[in-house]
Amino acid sequence: SQLNAEQQKAALPTVPSLLEVCGFAYFYGGFLVGPQFTLRSYQSLVAGQLTDSPGKPPNSVLPAMQRFGLGLLCLTIYAIFSPHYAESYFLTDEYEAQPFWYRCVFILLWAKVILYKYVSCWVIA
Repeated sequence: SQLNAEQQKAALPTVPSLLEVCGFAYFYGGFLVGPQFTLRSYQSLVAGQLTDSPGKPPNSVLPAMQRFGLGLLCLTIYAIFSPHYAESYFLTDEYEAQPFWYRCVFILLWAKVILYKYVSCWVIA
């Protein structure tokens, strides 16, 4: 076979049904940010085969709650600090009159706060 080991592991043995394709495409974990895993992994998850303890449901409650908590923390940081770092401030004369170092620090902080909006979506999903 011309496929490497990773491609062989991810290859689909049969053509997926329309329901499987739609379920994969609109799966909440990848709907907004794109698929982060293969369709084969999704099929294993739905079939109950993708687990950390064979024969039992995955032990994912604690990791899921930790990710959800981190996502809420990022969302809280964004909600608190985004009003203080408005994009319109960059166009004001007041911003232009600030020293260069201040403008650089302000842009770095602004970018970090704006990034938390997206990070919270990725982490919660």
